Amino acid sequence: MAMFMLGNADLHMASHLNTLALRAYQACEVSRSHKGFVETQSQLRVFWTLASLDIDLAFRIGIPPIISDLSDKDLPTENTSDPVGYPEVRGMNCGADIVRMRAELARIQLDTYRQLLSRSLTESRTIGSGSGKLESKYPFSVPAS
Repeated sequence: MAMFMLGNADLHMASHLNTLALRAYQACEVSRSHKGFVETQSQLRVFWTLASLDIDLAFRIGIPPIISDLSDKDLPTENTSDPVGYPEVRGMNCGADIVRMRAELARIQLDTYRQLLSRSLTESRTIGSGSGKLESKYPFSVPAS
């Protein structure tokens, strides 16, 4: 449903639905153990689809993503027998693993988001401390909230 809502003008609804899906995934993952390789890979593909959607929506809307750390989460395997996220590409003798590529991109996006967030926090502290470095570079008044 969250993917369907991406076509809508209100991305906040898609973000809320994706957040609910991520919470449901986390609850199911904690409550049951993975039996084998195929089930584990299927679960990883579901997680990375939800995580990449969460990070993409966070960038579009301007909110922090629900997922805070992806460094310890395994990526799905590159060569899978699941044809859903592995479409054939003309001119190549193998397909493109869309889910894995999107998962790698999600890690990069989350790292970028963290760097931007830490930079903006540092800059806001600099402005608040009265040093004037950023105030002279960006001459504008911040309204009191």
